[in-house]
Formats: sequence, C-alpha cells, structure tokens
Amino acid sequence: ARCVCMPPWLLLDVDGVLHKFNGQMHFEPSCMANLRTIIQQTGAAVILSSSWQSSAASCQMVDDAMRRWGLPVTVGRTVPGRATGASASCRADEIMQWANENAGNARWVAIDDLDIASVDSTAARRIRDGHFVRIDGDVGLTSSNVAEVVRLLIPHTGCDSAMVKVQLPPPATNAYEHISSAESERTKLRATILSMAS
Repeated sequence: ARCVCMPPWLLLDVDGVLHKFNGQMHFEPSCMANLRTIIQQTGAAVILSSSWQSSAASCQMVDDAMRRWGLPVTVGRTVPGRATGASASCRADEIMQWANENAGNARWVAIDDLDIASVDSTAARRIRDGHFVRIDGDVGLTSSNVAEVVRLLIPHTGCDSAMVKVQLPPPATNAYEHISSAESERTKLRATILSMAS
C-alpha cells in the first residue's frame, strides 16, 4: 500500500537566514535561491518565525520577496501580530507552541540563526530532536543547510516521494536585484507610523 504523506512545514526565520544578519542587503539572491530549492524538493509550506511577523508591512515584504522568487507566500505566523522573542529560549517556546497546536503528524523543521539547540528547556530539547537546522547568521542559508533541511523533511522510505516535488514558476526578472536593509527599515517604519496615525 502506498503511504500518504502529509506536506511538511518550514518554520522560517528571516534575519541571518534569508540574508546576513548585519548585512547591507535583504533577501540575498543566494539565500533565496537556496530557499527555493528547499520548497521545490520538499513541498513545504512556510510559517514565519521571525521578528518580521510583527507588522502587516514587514510580513508583506517577506511575501513580496517570496513572489519575486516564484515561491508560495507564507501561510502562517508562530506568534501572529507581534514580534518573536529576542532570545533563543523565547524562540524555542514559540516554535514548540506553534508545532503542538498546528503541526499534527506532519514533519516540520525550524531554521534560525539563533542557537536554539543550546537552550536547556523542554521545548528546545524537542526541537533538537530532528526539527532544527541552525544557520550561520554571518552567511545566511547555504546549500549545505538545504541538504540538511531536505533530509529532515523528506518522507520516510516507502512514501511516494514524487508527491512532494513542486513545480515552481521561474523567478521574476527583478528577483536578483538587491534590496538594501536601509530601504526595508524605512518601509517598515513608514507603515508603523501610518498604522499609529489611523
């Protein structure tokens, strides 16, 4: 009998993953191309696990970058309507709360530049057990990270692995253009000011 596999979840941090943490550019092409490879090979749906989920404007910027790269937009947030905690311990708690409430029997992996695996907590121990890939925030998402994420997300032997292969549209012609971090911050600040004034 064929195994029916649930589509997996990818819990995605942004800073330090889709671009260098202290870099001058946001949504670096190499990192976005590597994210594209993960989605193509696993069919994972993306949940935002990042301070970028703190406002509608910043969430929209992430989704716009996903669209430019021919990727499905994010489908959820770990803590909707507010920023994630700044510490690895807070991030671990948020991720596990989301997973307990939403992941069901599906496979899931969180990718983050925070050292969640080093936290001494029940949540962090559960995440370490096949659910976490740490990204070097000075580099961003690499091909070796991709291989590790795919290994954790692909179905067990015996599942129809073809079902998770995703045909994505090609990236937009402007996908390879850099977006400066200063430009991103200005856009987020403008949106915050406008929301406070309304």
